Amino acid sequence: MTARTRVLAFSHVSNVSGVALPAGKLCELAGERGVMTLVDGAQTFGAEALDLHDMGCDFYTGSAHKWPMGPKETGVLYVSRQRQEDIWPLIVGIGWGEDDAAGKYEALGQRDDARVSAVKKMVEFHDMIGKDQIESRVRSLAAEVKRQIALRLPGTRFHTPIREELSLGVVVFSPPGVDLGSAMRTLYEEYAVGCAVMRGDFSGIRLSPHVYNTMEDVERVVDAIAQLA
Repeated sequence: MTARTRVLAFSHVSNVSGVALPAGKLCELAGERGVMTLVDGAQTFGAEALDLHDMGCDFYTGSAHKWPMGPKETGVLYVSRQRQEDIWPLIVGIGWGEDDAAGKYEALGQRDDARVSAVKKMVEFHDMIGKDQIESRVRSLAAEVKRQIALRLPGTRFHTPIREELSLGVVVFSPPGVDLGSAMRTLYEEYAVGCAVMRGDFSGIRLSPHVYNTMEDVERVVDAIAQLA
């Protein structure tokens, strides 16, 4: 950050590497320099027990169809109270200016009300389980994936840190002897395992275990990947 820096934008947890950044510390450092902070929470919203006031970010966004298990094309936008007067929408329509709260950022025409209603059910489901329990389970499953992959496939390169404080639910690794070009299709079609295959500097298999998975699922996934090696 320099005197020219106006906004610090970063992913809380990278979907490419699985690395978790210290959001609170980064927001604190930016705030000391008068720099606004935008946190991409696509991989933490619904997976981590968040307190945005404690994080101290100016803006936070999250996708509802990922870890919250909600409807597609919905999400959340958080704007801190101290920044609300500084931010204006790029597009406005009829009725704009009548709402000085969250409606200030909206430009609504036709919308899918069923999706909006489904978000409420999504929140109720998460509240029923409890955000602390969800985070604990996600971390336990991800840790077991790392442990079993390291045990069964020696020489695997982990792009996601093993340390819990530097990761969350996304696990990206490159196992030796596995053809990444066909891995995703083979795992899905022959073993009923859903995953993603990453390319570039962080090439490897990406797994994202969630609360609907079991430890037995982890064993089955690792068995399947071991068959590809």
